[in-house]
Amino acid sequence: MVGVLPRKVNSLAARESGGLDVRVSEATLERALPIMSQVLAVLEQRGFSVKVTEQGVTTALINGESVRMGIEEPIRRVVTQKPHVPNPTDRWDYDEIVTHEPGGKLALVIHSGLWGKYEQRTRWSDAKIQRVETLVPDFVAGLMRSAIALQRQEEERKQREVEQQRRAQERAHHQKQIQEEEEKLEQLNNWVQEWERRNDCDVSSLHIQRKLSRGLPKSNHSTRHGSNGRRGRPTGSIHL
Repeated sequence: MVGVLPRKVNSLAARESGGLDVRVSEATLERALPIMSQVLAVLEQRGFSVKVTEQGVTTALINGESVRMGIEEPIRRVVTQKPHVPNPTDRWDYDEIVTHEPGGKLALVIHSGLWGKYEQRTRWSDAKIQRVETLVPDFVAGLMRSAIALQRQEEERKQREVEQQRRAQERAHHQKQIQEEEEKLEQLNNWVQEWERRNDCDVSSLHIQRKLSRGLPKSNHSTRHGSNGRRGRPTGSIHL
């Protein structure tokens, strides 16, 4: 697969689909393909396999984990100054033209999707004193480390989901208990209000009865009985 200049400015884009993820220019293609072949050979020696999709996604299958990888040629930003006046004397007399060109260097790349504490090294690039060809074993080791990190990251994600589900169930249970207690409290409040209403009615009725009893005339027992309430003795003398 040969790369062409992309809409992004950091690397080349794939020209064809269905091949290895090789994003390079024509000038570095002959060098990039043997490097990828060497990577595939080392992976096969380790007992791992490689999967390539129709979209050109290249994935190393390592211990059940899929690690995306590829080789690319970073592009470089080139700035040139073009005068827009006949005799330029100042920097304002120039137009700045920016282009992007293949950089001529290669980099093996891991597209791992790792983050946080599981992040791993993702690039092995050409440098002044090293070339990518000598970094293939280290790159494959990086693929293996990424596979382990992906596995641990996935396990932590599942544990986090289980914990979230447990907490959600606990919250739902607590919410149900609170709702039940609120319903009981509402029933108790209704009972108290009903009891107070009835008690108020009974007290009012008792007050009314007392007022009525106070308003009734008392019986005059002195007209029929003595002052002490007993029948009076007859007065006068008794003649034999």
